[in-house]
Amino acid sequence: STLATAFAIEYPRLVAGMILRGIYLGTKREIDYFYKDGHNGIGIYIPDAWERYISHVPPEHRNNPLSYYYERIKEGDQKMSRELALYECANLHLSPPPQEELEKELEGSPEIALLEAHYITNNCFFDDNYILNYAPDISAKIPVVIVHGKYDLVCMPLSANLLHKAIHHSTIHWTVAGHSSGDLEILKVLVEETDKMFNQ
Repeated sequence: STLATAFAIEYPRLVAGMILRGIYLGTKREIDYFYKDGHNGIGIYIPDAWERYISHVPPEHRNNPLSYYYERIKEGDQKMSRELALYECANLHLSPPPQEELEKELEGSPEIALLEAHYITNNCFFDDNYILNYAPDISAKIPVVIVHGKYDLVCMPLSANLLHKAIHHSTIHWTVAGHSSGDLEILKVLVEETDKMFNQ
């Protein structure tokens, strides 16, 4: 959703419509919530996952845990790659998946962890609030549908609400789901909205 929205801001003539799932705006607030604020952020909801994530970071680096992970991953530390991927994957779904399914999701973890750490430690290469500042300029000729899980722990529901308000002509669907596009209610809405937009 982040890249799609940024693309629509920069190249609106190349966008026919957007269905955005799991809204992430690339703001400092979101980054700190998930990767830094601990029991003042996502750790309120998943203290066990937060404590595992932060346990791999020495106390002197805990003012910026993700940067520590990133440096270790760049040095080829596969354990840190897996831990960072596990931290996100374990919190994707409304109902945590069986361990076997989680292991499958982690198969590409070194690449995923490195890619995400690279972008997020660089604030997604945005000025803060870039998307919210320019989203109101997205033309009403571009239909925009937002789909977000009410219980998404990875991407704050607040971000979806803010984007919906910024893109005045957008439609938003709140689903009883987490972050994953595989959660059944999200998947159902995505299919319905894709069919609807394709047939317009």
